[in-house]
Order: sequence, then C-alpha cells, then structure tokens
Amino acid sequence: MGYQRTEDRGQGPGMDTQRQGLLAKVHIAKKELALEDWDYRHILKREFRKTSAKYLSILELQYLVNLFEETGWRPRTKNNKSSQVSALRARVKEIAEGLENSERRLSGLCRKLCGVERLDWCRDAGKLKRLLMALEKIREKEGE
Repeated sequence: MGYQRTEDRGQGPGMDTQRQGLLAKVHIAKKELALEDWDYRHILKREFRKTSAKYLSILELQYLVNLFEETGWRPRTKNNKSSQVSALRARVKEIAEGLENSERRLSGLCRKLCGVERLDWCRDAGKLKRLLMALEKIREKEGE
C-alpha cells in the first residue's frame, strides 16, 4: 500500500467531523434522490472503484456530494432551522411575558425542558416546541 496524505485518509484535527458531515450528506442525498442501493453502489464503483462511501477520502466525498448536487439535490441549510428556532423563541417570550413572575418561571422551565439556563441558549426546535406547549398550558390554566 502506498503513502497517503493524512487529509486524504480523513485524519488530523477537525477531519473526523468534516468526514462525518460529508458522509451524512452523501447518505441524505442518496435517500432524497431515491437512489436504489444498486445504483448508488454503481456510482461508487464507476467513479471511485470502491464499494462503500466509508472508503472514500474527504476529497472523494466532496466530489460525490458535488455530483449529487449536479443531479439536482440541494442540501438543507442551517438558516431554515435557525429561523424556525428564532420564531419559536419569540413566541415563547411573548407568552411568558403575560405570566406572573415570567422571568423566573421561564428560567426554570428552560432548565427543566431545554436543559439550559437561558432561552437564548436553546437551539433545539423540538425542545422549544415542548416549552411552548408547556407555557400555553400554564396560560390556559391561569386564564380560567
């Protein structure tokens, strides 16, 4: 076996996370493009002479992602998620302001439901949705 540079093998600082991200993109693209396993393996064999994406270097993975993008696949951006998170936070703040002891209660609910001290630190849309539902139940109960 010949010498391979460390960046080709996916080693070194930050390479594992970059490699994992690219592998994730490849598998998401495969699913979203509805590629049959046979077609996917054929692409790997034709382009790289390999049987699995796990054997590809970072450069090869980037090439494969670009290949999928050329066929029309588009990776989802984080902006879509962050705008949802921002909207959920704004709604949580709006509901919490109408409650008695709003800051203290919101802080406690953030710790309990989101696992963070402050609302601004929560970046998980699912946790924010749970927090929103809890606040709405509290508001309904206190409104009675």
